[in-house]
Amino acid sequence: MSVLRSILKKPAFAGDTALLVDTTGDGAIVLRPAAIYPVEIHRDERVEELLPTLSMTAASVGNATWLTGVSGDAYRHN
Repeated sequence: MSVLRSILKKPAFAGDTALLVDTTGDGAIVLRPAAIYPVEIHRDERVEELLPTLSMTAASVGNATWLTGVSGDAYRHN
């Protein structure tokens, strides 16, 4: 997709801004700046190092257990 340079020079799109492209019900294309965050993947040993620093609710423990397959007991250090 090509975007007019005059649009990309607007303050919202300064620099190498990553964009989300969306459409509306009437067919308009909407460009919005996107936030991109690095993803860290840890080995089991590193996860064990980090666990004591986490403060998690019961719901978070359930989600972490589901996502990682690690027993919820591993997340309870308080």
